[in-house]
Amino acid sequence: MRYRCYPAFVPFLPTFTPFLLGLLSTAVAAATAAPPGLENLREAFASAVAAKDRIAVANLSRFPLAVEVYESAPTLSRQKFLDDRNYFDGWFFSGDPELLKCLKTEPFAYQADKGAFGSGTWYLDCNGNEYYFGQQAGRWAFFGYQNINE
Repeated sequence: MRYRCYPAFVPFLPTFTPFLLGLLSTAVAAATAAPPGLENLREAFASAVAAKDRIAVANLSRFPLAVEVYESAPTLSRQKFLDDRNYFDGWFFSGDPELLKCLKTEPFAYQADKGAFGSGTWYLDCNGNEYYFGQQAGRWAFFGYQNINE
């Protein structure tokens, strides 16, 4: 006499596997979908970058900005961002069309790693230039910039 050493539902797994995988993928997608308010910020932010409007970018930001760029201070004040055009030109490539396309269309990713730069925020990875966004006091804002190419 042979004994079954698996639970009674195992023979039914081939029937239910596509269903279970569908549920799992839906749950994962829902967990990683960017919040609607963040999409609204994205539109305004990309428009400000396209217009090369540093004041509008600053108004859509939370200061001090977190920064991770080789030989750069870890934070940047609003005043310094507005006074030195090199930050805008360096981080946003003077409104380069490829970057604008990325800011408008790249899917957001959530930085869940508690030890990583931008932990707890959403980011856009534009060819190694990462733009971090978060919510504070009910307001979505640009939180920081990281260049992972350096």
